[in-house]
Amino acid sequence: YAGHNDGAGGLDLVEIDASTRLERVICDHSALGLATIYGVRRLLHRSAANGQDSYEYYLTAVMETAREAGLTPFVSTVISNVSDLEPNYITEDREGVRRAIEAAGPQVAAGACEEAQRILTEALPEGRGRDAFGAYRTARCLEDRGRYPQALEAFWRAAELDPRTPFGRATPGQNALVTRLAREQEVPLVDAVAAFQRATPHGLVGGALFSDGQHPNLRGHLLLAVAFAEAIALQLDAPILRRFEGPEEVRAAFPSDDPRFPALHGGSWLLASSLQHPWPEDRLRLAEARFREALEIDPDSFTGWMGLGLVLAGRTSSLLQRPEVIEQIDHWGGNTYHGFSVPGEELDSLLELLRSVDVDPTVLAGIERT
Repeated sequence: YAGHNDGAGGLDLVEIDASTRLERVICDHSALGLATIYGVRRLLHRSAANGQDSYEYYLTAVMETAREAGLTPFVSTVISNVSDLEPNYITEDREGVRRAIEAAGPQVAAGACEEAQRILTEALPEGRGRDAFGAYRTARCLEDRGRYPQALEAFWRAAELDPRTPFGRATPGQNALVTRLAREQEVPLVDAVAAFQRATPHGLVGGALFSDGQHPNLRGHLLLAVAFAEAIALQLDAPILRRFEGPEEVRAAFPSDDPRFPALHGGSWLLASSLQHPWPEDRLRLAEARFREALEIDPDSFTGWMGLGLVLAGRTSSLLQRPEVIEQIDHWGGNTYHGFSVPGEELDSLLELLRSVDVDPTVLAGIERT
């Protein structure tokens, strides 16, 4: 299951630079060279798979290595939260984004989605991800009008146009590449995209199967497990010995030390990815659902209450758009995805910040209590 963040971007790349060709010769013949090159890449914060060519090269190498060792590799298409998460959009003109959405509002309300798209195309401020965001808003309009095939096409177009900053999302181009390599290498293909679309109304894969933008929740992981099990059973001509009816049965068979963690991690990821986005409506909506899910499991989760408070503030005010607030949230652990930590002497500052935008007093009490 080749990752989203390895991304098959740069689809128009044709020429491979000399340094990349040299790296590959060294990596193919020297374990020490391989370790050195990857170490330097990590120090420079450079991905080892940057662009379609590198993605294809490394994925092919994985399959060939497995086959040379006498193993059968199974390669899968890759699926993300396509329909419930705004694409990345980098622009300082938040007010311009608001004006563009308001300008297209009457057409959206009337179901004139193509006209709404035209207005968005003309009115959205310049910035990386502008066209992806416009396609996503159009897809939302089409979905609301029940025009599901067109909506699905627009959602995938938004994913393809997404600039992959700060996170990447699986794209049709990436999956076409995976499918082609499986065919050329003659290895079994697991079609995760098809499995997730079959399990989703109208194939619009979204938050019901993901904890955030990329990571499946337990229901989604069960779909992946079944898809791989069926492919392996077919390859071995052997039956699947056990099938799980749903997530609850999986939880019973594999108890978690911290059952809150997926919800808290998902909520924190969604909140962090919202902080620099000019219009993170759906991200914050999903983040709220994740933190509430965590609090159902553990009403004494400080991270659950604090995350919920910040999300509610972001949904009803511009608080999360203020640089000094973003910096403070980062100081409290907001960009780590592993929980908030607020020193006792700073608790009053947090509560006053949330009171200033009228966050629900019940949530403030939960923060203070925990």
